[in-house]
Amino acid sequence: MHVPIHLLAQQLHVLLENARDRPNGATQKESLKKAEPAAQAAAQGDTARTIENLKKAGKWALDAATGAGTAIAEAATKQALGL
Repeated sequence: MHVPIHLLAQQLHVLLENARDRPNGATQKESLKKAEPAAQAAAQGDTARTIENLKKAGKWALDAATGAGTAIAEAATKQALGL
């Protein structure tokens, strides 16, 4: 990943907070559970684990990052998904 991990950690935090403020059913809650470890890994500076967990969060994470305007999180999620 070519972005500073601390910036990604900040954006993932914003992304998760936005999603928590607007719960949208069981699917979103499950996706949040999958995305939270990515934010924790980024906060710890663990790029590999961050990407691994973003991949697990899947399309929801990409859609959430795009919707929240978090460009760094969007780019990292695209990388994780191989897009």
